[in-house]
Amino acid sequence: MSGAGHDSVFTSKRVPTSMVFVPCKDGVSHHPEEFSSAEDCVTGASVILQAVVRYDRMRFKQ
Repeated sequence: MSGAGHDSVFTSKRVPTSMVFVPCKDGVSHHPEEFSSAEDCVTGASVILQAVVRYDRMRFKQ
């Protein structure tokens, strides 16, 4: 579990909010040595895209 909050702490007061985490090499985050592979970034972007598409389909059916 992450203790990350970022801007979602504030946006969640107005709208449903979630975060997608992408693995970083050796767990290093928010540091100049932070690195995520292109493959992991693509996977994270795919998760976001799928969520948007599913939400759009759900709204269209209403």
